[in-house]
Amino acid sequence: MESSSAAAAPLLNDALFKTLTDSFFTPLLVCITTLGILGNVINIMVFRQRTPMDIMTTCFIALAVSDLLYFCFFVPNFISEAFVKNGVRILNNVDIHSLFFFTMTYQKSLFNKISITITAFMAFERSLCVARPFKVKRLFTRRRVIIILTAIYLCLIVLFTPSLLSAEAVWKYPGNRTEPVLMFQPTSLRIVADYISRFMTGFSLIVVTQVIITISAGLMISGLRRHQHFRQTASSGARRPGKPERTRHKLSFFTLKASLRKKTSRGSSEKAENEIEPSCRDEQSERKLSEKVALPDPNSQDAASATRSTRHNSSSQTINPAETASSKEIRLIKTVLGLAVMHVILTFPSLIFFVTQNLIPELRPMRRYNNIFYLGAKIITISNSLNGMLGTLVYLTLNERYKIQFQKLFCYRRFNT
Repeated sequence: MESSSAAAAPLLNDALFKTLTDSFFTPLLVCITTLGILGNVINIMVFRQRTPMDIMTTCFIALAVSDLLYFCFFVPNFISEAFVKNGVRILNNVDIHSLFFFTMTYQKSLFNKISITITAFMAFERSLCVARPFKVKRLFTRRRVIIILTAIYLCLIVLFTPSLLSAEAVWKYPGNRTEPVLMFQPTSLRIVADYISRFMTGFSLIVVTQVIITISAGLMISGLRRHQHFRQTASSGARRPGKPERTRHKLSFFTLKASLRKKTSRGSSEKAENEIEPSCRDEQSERKLSEKVALPDPNSQDAASATRSTRHNSSSQTINPAETASSKEIRLIKTVLGLAVMHVILTFPSLIFFVTQNLIPELRPMRRYNNIFYLGAKIITISNSLNGMLGTLVYLTLNERYKIQFQKLFCYRRFNT
């Protein structure tokens, strides 16, 4: 008996887990969620100022709506748990804890998953904008993005419908009370609802979206490196060994037109020369031969070398900001890549927890790891709530036009003085 009780003892003490959850994770989650919503609102205002309504503004509006609804369902649930723990009763005939648990827990999870999916879609869209900028303009239009975002909302609402219908209201007599109390209890759909909300739309969706974010960050890094290499070769004019030198600038319509004009003018001048008298033609030919035989002026070589040096200096001056900007972008996106990989790694303990608790009864002695799995789930929720705030910081660091619009909107003293 002693060995079985020792084996069933939790690896992390329940009192320590409760202290960490109540005093650290929950207040931190509320603060980060509030800052994330504020960051999404700032992004909407800045992108709205730049263009009337573009793709990114549409995505930020959809993300801000889901984050705001998540916050509206999360805060009452958090307050009700605090009231129950402190013994505060608001309504005598209603069980507040069961009411908020069954009417707001699944809704909170629903809008959290919507925010995660929209964030993954935005990361994939940004990566394609960096890797294939011209194809994305044709692929992602405003109408298609609105259809995709609406489909995300509708699909997840349909998947969460059994969860939303998995509670019923009953009157019970808890304890020694003589008056009935309205309580909410799970129905027969609870097993299906738990399977859908925890496995299909929970851990699997988190893993898939974070893998998409990781792949998107990799695409962004490769695209930025390609742009950096193109800037270096275009500014220095270097070519790869063993390959013929290619023209760096393609001929446009106007350059072709100018070259045709030169050819026609050259042909007309040759016609005019053929029609000139033989004596004049001999004089002109002698003059041309004397010009060809004459030695080149050394001043012209100095001028050519001076122009070469000025071109080299100007190219070296223009390449350094591009190199530093692209390397700065690569460092930041590598940070986002590391966060995404960490997020994917932290998701697997929660998946193991669900499998051991619901699908494989023989592994239920692993319940001693429950508190650690719950802490992993808390960290996942906190990292999901960082998206809006991190997006604002990344835009302020990378995008100069975003920074200028941000300063015009929120830094009035700097622009009015």
